[in-house]
Amino acid sequence: MMAGTMTEQPVTYQQVTVSEAAGDTDATARAQPVPDVSRTNATAPELMAAWSETFLAPIMARMAEQETTIREQAETIGELRARLAVQQP
Repeated sequence: MMAGTMTEQPVTYQQVTVSEAAGDTDATARAQPVPDVSRTNATAPELMAAWSETFLAPIMARMAEQETTIREQAETIGELRARLAVQQP
């Protein structure tokens, strides 16, 4: 059996959030605009920008959220340790 011949066809990409890509339909997910970028009409910087917006921006936003959570938890731990130190003889 012979494989079919592949033809060059423009390929376009649709940006989705990480949550959408994972199948999460949570209402808190942010919608991103879909750029008009395809392999045939985009320059390398445009493709890199589209990739960054698609993958890096959501990751960096999540990291910022986690940084805030971790800082708050560390402050709580410090406060609890201070209270415990005062209560122990």
